[in-house]
Amino acid sequence: GGGISDKGTEVLSKAIEVNKNLRVFYIRGDDISDIGAKSIGKAMAAKRNLEAIYLFAGNMTDTGLEYISKGIQMNENLFKFYLYGNVSDSGAGYIAAILKTSSNITSFYLDGADISGEGLLSIACGINGKFSIKNMNIYGSKCTATDIEKAIAAINVNMSSLRICIGSDALSEDDCSKMMEEYEEDFEEFRVMMSRQFFYDSFKTSEILRTDWL
Repeated sequence: GGGISDKGTEVLSKAIEVNKNLRVFYIRGDDISDIGAKSIGKAMAAKRNLEAIYLFAGNMTDTGLEYISKGIQMNENLFKFYLYGNVSDSGAGYIAAILKTSSNITSFYLDGADISGEGLLSIACGINGKFSIKNMNIYGSKCTATDIEKAIAAINVNMSSLRICIGSDALSEDDCSKMMEEYEEDFEEFRVMMSRQFFYDSFKTSEILRTDWL
C-alpha cells in the first residue's frame, strides 16, 4: 500500500499533538486501519484548533470512523474535511454527528462511501438547518434516484447557496439526466454521476469543485 501505516500514525499523531501551529491535517495511508484511526482521532481531539482535515484511510471501518468523528468534533474552527474510507450506513451516523456539532463546517467530501439511502438520509439530516454548509460531495454510494430525492427533501437549508455532487453505482444515465434537469436550478451547483470516471470528468470541468478541493 501507499502512505503511512498504523504504526506510522501513532508516531505522527504524537508529534501533531504538540505542534501548536498546525491548522491543516493531512494523512494518507492505504493500510491505515481502525488502530491507526484511533491514534489519529486522539491527536485531532488534542489539537482543538484544526481548520481543515484530509484523511485517506484505506482499511478503516465504521469503528475507526467513530474515533475520527469524536476527534473532529473537538475542533470548533474546522471548516472543511475530506474523508476516504470504508463507510457504511452505520458510519454515516458519525458523519452526521460531525455536521450537527461543528458549527463552522462549510465543505465536506466523503469518498469510498459504501452507503445506501439510509446513510445518505442520515447525512442529510445532519445538514438540516445548517446554513454554514456550502459543499456536499459524496462518492462511492449505492443510492438510487429515490434515495437522493428523499435526502434533498430532508436538507432544509437555502439550497440556492449549496453545491451538491453525488456519485452512485445505482444510478443510470437516465436517472442522472432527469435529476440534473429537475434540481440544477434549485442549487448553486448540482451534479449526480454513475461512476468514478464521471466524477473525475466533472471535476475537471467544474470550476467550483476544482477550486474548492485542490
